Amino acid sequence: MKLRRTVNPILLIIWALIAPSTVLAENTQSELKLENASLSEETKKEVLASVHQMWDDARSANVGGMFETAPDDHTYVMAGFPLWSKAQALELYEAAFEKVSVQTIDTDKEQVTLLSDSVALYVADMSYTQYDANGQPLESGPYAITLVLKKKNGVWQNIHTHQSFPSEH
Repeated sequence: MKLRRTVNPILLIIWALIAPSTVLAENTQSELKLENASLSEETKKEVLASVHQMWDDARSANVGGMFETAPDDHTYVMAGFPLWSKAQALELYEAAFEKVSVQTIDTDKEQVTLLSDSVALYVADMSYTQYDANGQPLESGPYAITLVLKKKNGVWQNIHTHQSFPSEH
């Protein structure tokens, strides 16, 4: 006995009405994903521009510029030593940069991860060499750095920094 498959005309009409909206919904979702990916890339570029400005300030030993966008409650952990405010970070860096005239900073690898539309995580492997006013090298070496940035009033603020240096053992 052979079974014959029949199509219910009512179901066929319902499918004809629903199918285009399903395709439209799928296309709309795809367009939204593309739009979100595009916005994400733009946001990552904004974050990188903000971070790279900090590195430019660090290269010229401009301590104030390095922390210009940091809020007063900025936290900084350097080599395991926590600083609990922008004022403490500035005090430490002003002392550390007292004899530094300029420094080279090289980025081996960097990555931005967007945690939301207004919060980003920046991680990098870097190295530096500091020079005095006579061009003589001072400190140098590799380090890893992590920044947490928050966008406030259109500006990406560095709200937390963690910097670590490999042990010399």
